[in-house]
Amino acid sequence: MTAALAVLSGACGASAPRSVGEGTSVDRQTLELPGGALVTLDTRQPRNIESLAISAPAGRAFEAVRAAYDSLGIPVGAIDSRTLTLGNNGYRMRNSIAGVRMSRYFDCGGGANTAPNAERYTVHIIIASQIKSAGKDAEVRTALDATARPEGMTVSSVRCASTARLERQIAAIANAIASR
Repeated sequence: MTAALAVLSGACGASAPRSVGEGTSVDRQTLELPGGALVTLDTRQPRNIESLAISAPAGRAFEAVRAAYDSLGIPVGAIDSRTLTLGNNGYRMRNSIAGVRMSRYFDCGGGANTAPNAERYTVHIIIASQIKSAGKDAEVRTALDATARPEGMTVSSVRCASTARLERQIAAIANAIASR
């Protein structure tokens, strides 16, 4: 089971993904977020998961992470204050997130003589975060999955790898909010 699936399945109270062996799992896993939203992850690709500290108790950190999502324009489709989990089943962005070029957050490939695909294509992002208590502070674990494809064309989507900057930005904004 991949780390992101472990975090999401544990966070959402869903049954654990079926594992095929150490480090390998079935091709697709659907998890139910609080409120019934479904998150489907392609488990053939390595999941990106970032675990970062927030200098605040878990409850306050949870509200700060929610505010960080809002400040970045990331929609929250599901939220569970009992398990301190929030996320969405996907949304589409083009060009930038809160004024930052998509290619800073995602590597979706591209040609040698063209702009990166993350800047030319629409990026579909599935993201979920869970806050865990870490003594008097908290830890935010953010997992995401992204694909991109050109608008108006009937071509397959390309996989996007996270640069981990979005996950770190969420934690940085949450830290700033929690410290107020």
